[in-house]
Amino acid sequence: MNHSLRYGIAVVVGAVVTASVAFFEPPTEESAILLVGIAQVYVVGAAVALRYGSILRSTDGRSGRAARSPVFRHLAVSAC
Repeated sequence: MNHSLRYGIAVVVGAVVTASVAFFEPPTEESAILLVGIAQVYVVGAAVALRYGSILRSTDGRSGRAARSPVFRHLAVSAC
């Protein structure tokens, strides 16, 4: 997958997740900074999951153990 497509998909994933959180949660003083953080985590997580999806989905017990986090696991399962 080329870089532009991968990053474009990652930005769309981050925007959709952030917009859905913003839609369902009432606005507070801290909500803007939290939404920025959510967007950053999901954009980077989606880009890494798209680039290294095979490592994140492997079940051999050796590869990708350090790369596995709840965000990456969620994105890897969602991408299937």
